[in-house]
Parts: sequence; C-alpha cells; structure tokens
Amino acid sequence: MNIANRPILQTNMQEENIMDVRKIGAFISDLRKAKNNTQAELAQLLSVSHQAVSKWERGESLPDIGLLPLTAKLLGVTVDELLNGERSTDLEVAPIKMQIEKGDVLINPEPPGHPGCQLTLDHVSGLAPFLSRDALEAMIEQTEGVVHWSNVNALAPFLGRATLEKLVEKVIDGTIELSKITGIAPFLGHETLDRLVNHAEEGSLQWDAISGLGPFLSKETLGRLAHQAADGSMVPENILGLAPFLDQSHLVMLIESRGVNGLRPEHLVSLAPFLPQAIIEKLALGYKQEPESE
Repeated sequence: MNIANRPILQTNMQEENIMDVRKIGAFISDLRKAKNNTQAELAQLLSVSHQAVSKWERGESLPDIGLLPLTAKLLGVTVDELLNGERSTDLEVAPIKMQIEKGDVLINPEPPGHPGCQLTLDHVSGLAPFLSRDALEAMIEQTEGVVHWSNVNALAPFLGRATLEKLVEKVIDGTIELSKITGIAPFLGHETLDRLVNHAEEGSLQWDAISGLGPFLSKETLGRLAHQAADGSMVPENILGLAPFLDQSHLVMLIESRGVNGLRPEHLVSLAPFLPQAIIEKLALGYKQEPESE
C-alpha cells in the first residue's frame, strides 16, 4: 500500500499530510543529488520506474512500505528520517554533561595516551548509523590503521561518494574477489567501480556476481567481464539478468559463443526486446512446435 494514499479523515490532517509528503519528496531529491544519482539511476537501484521517483520528489506520492528500508539505505538515512523529511538532530561529538545533585559532571574521553582509547574503523563502523555524515567523515579522516573490506561494506551506505572512494583506494591490494565488490557497487562511480573490477581474480568471475554488478558497470566493462567468466555455458537466469545492461552485440556474442542451457520459449520472450530479429528467429525456429489439436 502506498503510504501517501492512506485515508485521511480530517481536512486539517489532510493539509498536514500533503505538506509532509512534499517535505519528504524534497528530502529524497536532496539526498539523491548528494549521492550524484539521477532519477533514472535511483529508480534502477530500486527496480521502479523513473516516473515513480519523479512523483516522490514532486510530493505526489511516497515509496511503498516494502521499499522504504532499501530507499533509506541507498540514500544514507534511516527510515524514520526519510519519513520525517529531515535528518535527526546530529549528535554532538563532544563531552557529555550530566546534572547531579553536586553540580555538573563532565564526562571526557580518556587522554590520548591511555590504553584502549584509540578509535578504530571497527568502532566508527558501529557508530555510523547514529552520526551525521560530516561527523562520520571527519572521524574517518582522523582514524589510522588498516582498512578492511568489512569496514568499507559497513560504511558505504553512510558516506559520500568521494570519501567512500578514498577508503576503497586503501583496500585495493593485488586481486579482489568479485563478490566483495557487489555489496558496495550502488555507492560507487563508474570509473572507480570499473577499476575495482579490473583487480578481480579471474577465478572469482562467477555468473551470480557478474549479474549483480550489471546495473552499475559500464556496458563495455560488463561485456568484457561476461566474456572472461570462468563458468562456461550459462543458465537462462544468468543471461536474463545481464540482458538489459549489455550492448546488443555483446549479448549476441555471449549467447552464440557460450550457449544457454535450458533456454525455454518463455525465456526467449523475455530476451526478445534486447535481441536482433535474426537471432530471435534462429532461436525460435530451433524449438519444436506442438501439433495443433483438432
């Protein structure tokens, strides 16, 4: 059920709801632009039409309830913040004062030389959902130590693209498993993502991982990656997942060179919008036609 379409009983509540929807729409628009995504790109990540995203941002409707968690995650906010149309009051990164009977007690961090007071990226990752982006990125700049892929994956939804890509640079060391890249792909630019893929281990080029990267890679890189895959022939789910994102020439070459095991007529119907007529006819004529019943 679309939240914006829920029944409203009183006129003043209706006016307030309209204002809220417009506020949320403006908030979604600002967050999307801060991520350097177009409406079409956000729509693709959420598997909705760009017209739907446009309606959200104009305050004409809201995402369905089932889409709220993913929408909030992709935009780097909580569901509550998304529905409030603004970020929660930022937590001050400062000493905390508590009032007690004898006066103010100032709670300060341990002095810098104190054992165990060193802030690591594991700590920052745990704090990320509760910090403003500015505070989070400032903490990352000040944090020293080794960066692990687990840190990058945990922080990706909460960082701006520039900060995330700087963090990614610190974990590029030799070859990378392609499955590690899929988790952060929605938050990276094409150039950085393409460079990461170039570091992928040849043995990690599994079809599931390649299909997962389809919406985020350039067509040229995706086509090259698909032809390097180590699995041999594909199953229909593989090719159906890649078809919308590959150049037609790459798609045809992939089908003809690899073959698709178990490609049924219903699969061909789904692939038809992405294939030239000659290939569609060739594949269709290969099926046995059932005799007409008298």
